[in-house]
Amino acid sequence: MLDWMDPGPADLPMITPAQVERLADAAFLTDAQGTITAWNPAATELLGHPATRAVGSRCAILLEGVRMHGAPVCTHPCLMVQGLPTQRSSRTPAHPTAHPDMVARHSDGGRLNLSVVAMAVSVDGIPMLLHLLRHDAHSEHDPLTGSLSRDAFIVRVLDEQNRALRIGSSLAVALVDVDGLKAINDAHGHATGDRLLIGIADALRAGRRADLVARWGGDEFVVLLPDATPVEGSRRLRRTLRLLRQTVTLEGKPATFSAGVARLEPQAPFTMAIQMADKALYQAKRRGGACVLVAKA
Repeated sequence: MLDWMDPGPADLPMITPAQVERLADAAFLTDAQGTITAWNPAATELLGHPATRAVGSRCAILLEGVRMHGAPVCTHPCLMVQGLPTQRSSRTPAHPTAHPDMVARHSDGGRLNLSVVAMAVSVDGIPMLLHLLRHDAHSEHDPLTGSLSRDAFIVRVLDEQNRALRIGSSLAVALVDVDGLKAINDAHGHATGDRLLIGIADALRAGRRADLVARWGGDEFVVLLPDATPVEGSRRLRRTLRLLRQTVTLEGKPATFSAGVARLEPQAPFTMAIQMADKALYQAKRRGGACVLVAKA
């Protein structure tokens, strides 16, 4: 709970940077221009950015926040601070504001679902916005493999398409199918099949931190590879396949998967790329599995 001091001249709750530092929740302050002026250790733990990097940065640039369906939340100038009083004598009532839930960028390139509450406060008589952040991990991951759920993955895809459009980068998507899972379930039981799915999910996530892995179906995963062409993505998956063969076995036989990789255009429907990746996956299966093919353009 915040330990508010007596209201200041702007009739806003007063808080000091030292109090922000001690908050258990991830928290930071922004001024009327959307510049971060204080950033606490919990925010560093949640988002990875040290205070030395965060303070002085624009919130919109640092977090790149988007709504759950891809539309930007973090913009410059920040929509939430446009109504913030800029004069010490302003008399604006203070109350917590429900900030739109958003997907924000972690310092390592990953993404987090965040719930945000913003409140106008007074810091040394200057009106600012206090942001309180919490990570919303519920229903974001497949309970068996720990990979992203299908819905959470689609949100991230839209986000990465917007990012690729802004900076002109490439995107690739791979559809991955576990080889022989039905036969394994029939011969050894679903518990063994589940362990195989977990092992393959772990191997897929062991690549670049920016890559996104989701459970797509019973024996299928989908991987989004930002800043990668289909050829580069296929190389990454072949390395993963080699690693999987070396580390996951069943009755002495190495576990394998088949995959199809396609280009994802920033302004094209995701379903088009998935269809192309699925065709390449089908050809990989026809070749006997345990291979990665790039979709024909």
